[in-house]
Amino acid sequence: GGGELRDDTKQLIDSHRQTIKMLEQRLSKTDKLLQEREGALGEAQEDLARDELIFADKVAEIKTLRKNLKEAERQREAM
Repeated sequence: GGGELRDDTKQLIDSHRQTIKMLEQRLSKTDKLLQEREGALGEAQEDLARDELIFADKVAEIKTLRKNLKEAERQREAM
């Protein structure tokens, strides 16, 4: 009859439905992977910020130690 879909049209629709389902599954996996990587990136950024603070403290400590060493050397030479 005129109201029925032709077999080739039904097959095309089924094929598109399968493709959509597959793409939705891939999108879901990609979203999950993106969330995991964003989480890892956030942790890495926090670690880096903490390491930068530690490094800055160590640089300041080294400068102070060098200043103290120079002062001690001056005092020794003055003796």
